[in-house]
Amino acid sequence: LYEFMLLEKPIILYLKEGVDEFYKATDFVKLTKDACHILKSPENLIRILENISIDSKDLSKNRKKLLKNTFFDPEHATKNITSILLKE
Repeated sequence: LYEFMLLEKPIILYLKEGVDEFYKATDFVKLTKDACHILKSPENLIRILENISIDSKDLSKNRKKLLKNTFFDPEHATKNITSILLKE
């Protein structure tokens, strides 16, 4: 999931029956679901793949929001950690 967010690639999240209800209460899961194409049954995979470029603009914005909320300074992490390690 995180690799696709960092690479700015579409994410298909498979939520089979019952899984969605299990995670419904957490805010993080809502942010994740808002950033993904939701697949509830394998029969819908072709439809999602056919429409992935049409639906991706809003999801891209949501992926960036999720990335920002999940990682600290994601575009500069290597520079930041190197700086911290060199100081010690």
